[in-house]
Amino acid sequence: MSEFTVRLMTADDAEQLVGLVRKCYGEGYPNKILYRPEEIAAALENGLMHSIVSEGADGRLIGHCALTFSEQGAPIPEAGKMVVDPDCRGQHLSNRLAEHRKAVAIENNLLGYWSECVTNHPFSQHEIIDSGGVETGAFIAKDAPTWHMAGVNNVTDVRLSLMTYYIPLRTAPVRTIYLPDRYAEFAGSLAQGLGVERDIVQQGPEAETRTVLNYSTNPGNQFAQIVVSVVGTDMGPTIAKLVDRLETDGIQVFHLDMPLGDPNTLRAIPELERQEFFWAAWMPEFSRAGDVLRLQKTDAAVNPQEIVCARENGEQIKQHVLAERARVMKESN
Repeated sequence: MSEFTVRLMTADDAEQLVGLVRKCYGEGYPNKILYRPEEIAAALENGLMHSIVSEGADGRLIGHCALTFSEQGAPIPEAGKMVVDPDCRGQHLSNRLAEHRKAVAIENNLLGYWSECVTNHPFSQHEIIDSGGVETGAFIAKDAPTWHMAGVNNVTDVRLSLMTYYIPLRTAPVRTIYLPDRYAEFAGSLAQGLGVERDIVQQGPEAETRTVLNYSTNPGNQFAQIVVSVVGTDMGPTIAKLVDRLETDGIQVFHLDMPLGDPNTLRAIPELERQEFFWAAWMPEFSRAGDVLRLQKTDAAVNPQEIVCARENGEQIKQHVLAERARVMKESN
């Protein structure tokens, strides 16, 4: 197919998108919303998802990508859900989709957006880099090795790792963030690479508060996402109790979002490291309160050679995250 158009998706396209996902991934795509036409249509209509599709001359959908907000009012969406018909590769469809997606983000006056890119090949990373993306971390062994992209090399014996990127579009506000010494230098180098101004404070007052959080799980992917909105003095035991309960339900990988504008984050991080949480990614402007540090916990097997990075900057960040994982696992024993 040589002729195609790129346009915004409508709810009427939802059934076709599900068919395209099945053609590309079978039943194994980790984000299950893309198998549910009603949920796709609802996300489009309520503004949680801005989707772009490519359409062949015959009216058939042959590509898709999206900006997806985690909740109503979230300032920074995720750029992802890139799906291209395996029969139509080699025509730069993904690049055209990514260009249109960036234009939609600019039209909506977003500060930026973030993305997590697969590492069994570098193609999606190059697309994000071409859009202005800068690496901010890595999710080690995040996805179960149960989904495969048709026509592309797939890792099958270990969980799939992902590189994280932030794509700045406008000048971000100057913010104060709280991080312990060990994290401050790395965060500073990332901020410099992104061109954002951050005052990184390594000491601060401790507030006597209780932890406030919510979480969601994906049992099929053995994954849990924990989001902390208030870091309390009870943070360590609260997280330990939750992790113990979820591990009995088969969860193997935990992501934990910490608000970097909360001074209590300084004291909570060492407690969380003792539970084998490690630096995964800095996410600028991710929440309405500002920056988020996403920590990760997993002892799943990983083969560093199978984590392919598109450029040297990504390779250095991958090595840093792997070293942090090894450190906290060693120090907690």
